[in-house]
Parts: sequence; C-alpha cells; structure tokens
Amino acid sequence: MLWHMPRGLIRNVEAPILFESFFVAAVASFLGIRWFLGLTGYPQLGTNGLHIAHLLFGGALMLLAMLLQIGFIDRRTGGVSAVIGGLGFGTFIDEIGKFVTADNDYFYRPAVALVYATFVVAFLLTRTFIGQRRLGPREALSNAMRLLAAESDGSIEPVDRARIVRVLERSTQDSERTRLAREYLATLRSERERPNVIQRARAVIAVFGVGTIAAMSAVATTGAVPAAGTASAAVITQVASTIAGAALIG
Repeated sequence: MLWHMPRGLIRNVEAPILFESFFVAAVASFLGIRWFLGLTGYPQLGTNGLHIAHLLFGGALMLLAMLLQIGFIDRRTGGVSAVIGGLGFGTFIDEIGKFVTADNDYFYRPAVALVYATFVVAFLLTRTFIGQRRLGPREALSNAMRLLAAESDGSIEPVDRARIVRVLERSTQDSERTRLAREYLATLRSERERPNVIQRARAVIAVFGVGTIAAMSAVATTGAVPAAGTASAAVITQVASTIAGAALIG
C-alpha cells in the first residue's frame, strides 16, 4: 500500500454509511432544486435589485451540520449532520455556474457536468482512502470503545451488537482493553431493533430519482426550460438515474 493514514488519525467504522447519506442528500437536494426551478420557470427570491441566492441557504445548512458535529457526541447526531451537510452542499454547488463565469451565468452548460464530476471524484476519494480499506487493530479497538460508549443506557440493538463484535474481531485479541470491551458488551441487554431508516431512505431516493428523470424529460420536451438550460437536461437526467441506481443496489 503506497498511502497510509497518519498515525494520529483514526478512521470511523461508520464512515461509509455516513458518506453515503451525505452524497445521497447532496444529489437529492441538487436534483430537487433543478426540478423545482425548471417546473416554476426559475423564479428569484428578492426585490428592488436584490437577489438572495440559494447558495446562502446551502452555506447555512453546512454550518448547522458542523455545529451539530462539534456540539454533540451521540451517534445519531452524526447521521443527522451528514444528511444536513449533504443537503447544504447540494444546494451550494447547484450555483457553481455563477462562480466560474464572468457574467454569473447559472445556465452555463458545463456547470451540471462539473457538479456531476465533483460528486463522482469526492465519492471515489472517500471510498478509496477511508471507506474501502480494512481497519487496523488500533482503529478497530478505538471504534469499538466509541460504539460501546454510545450504549450508556445498558441496552443495545442486535444489529449494533453484531457490528461491535465484528469490529472487536479486528482488534488485538490478547489486549486487556479488548477483553474488557467484550465483557462490557456481554452485560448489555438486547432491545428490539428499530425500523431501518437507511433502507427506507434508499427506497424514497430511488423513487425520487425516477420521478426526476421523468419530470426533467417532460420539462425539456415541452420547452419550459430556457434555451441554455435545455442542454443541461440530459446531464441532470443522467445524474438522477445514477443516484436512483445507487439507491436501489446500495
């Protein structure tokens, strides 16, 4: 392996699902904005020469996601902040055309392709350097202890218990801390598993993606999108089909 994580950095075993939530939310917000604007004739928010770009709302959502990560340590906050951050990033990057052209052209034709490329490159980078490689013993033990610390009420869901067991199998087996972690896990009582929100979200996103494909195709066909924006409809449809497929097979 040519690239190694610095010794002080410990990867999060839940990073893959958090990154997935981030990217799904980002693409969904990007598609949703393009869909809404295309269907409503690209309205603007503001009067008397003022225009409040939705990029500002994206920045506010990303700020909220960072504040949640800084202020709270429970696991659910991580999932919520990943979704909020993704929604903010998708809202932010939707206006990239205005910031790579001299005339602030939202309908700059390569803009949607740039957005698509950004999502693909970011996904591949996070998957390669964080989510793809097996955790080392030190990382595994650190993650197991963090997951156990989140179960402070004395109960644990079966799926979380199985996850912690798998993580502990990657840690140093003769370590005293590994033994103590196993003993503490054994004392936790099992509770009924909650509905799998992630699977439901994937189904919703898949339906949303298919709907977006149909809507953007209809908008492009009827000419509701301005001439410059019509050329981007095919690319937007490609993005929608990509995220719909990822949600279905993920």
